[in-house]
Amino acid sequence: MYTYKEAQKIANYYLDKVIGKPLSRVKAKSLPITEIKIEELDDHSFNVFCYGKATLSVAFFTTIDLVAKDLELLGPNEILKLDD
Repeated sequence: MYTYKEAQKIANYYLDKVIGKPLSRVKAKSLPITEIKIEELDDHSFNVFCYGKATLSVAFFTTIDLVAKDLELLGPNEILKLDD
């Protein structure tokens, strides 16, 4: 997926664009995104996930790729091409 530095750039870009937006406009319209997390994968690469809490003990998540597509935002690979 991404290096840690790339994942940080992606997470920082989307933070104010997705927090409070639905996790999925079709499947989870009433479940707002409450946080973005960078998580390490088995192959020592990283990915960015969006989380929404349904209850205090139940959270749902999806990848930033799917959220960006659903919200019609630039995709993560496009973000990586932008100058800092």
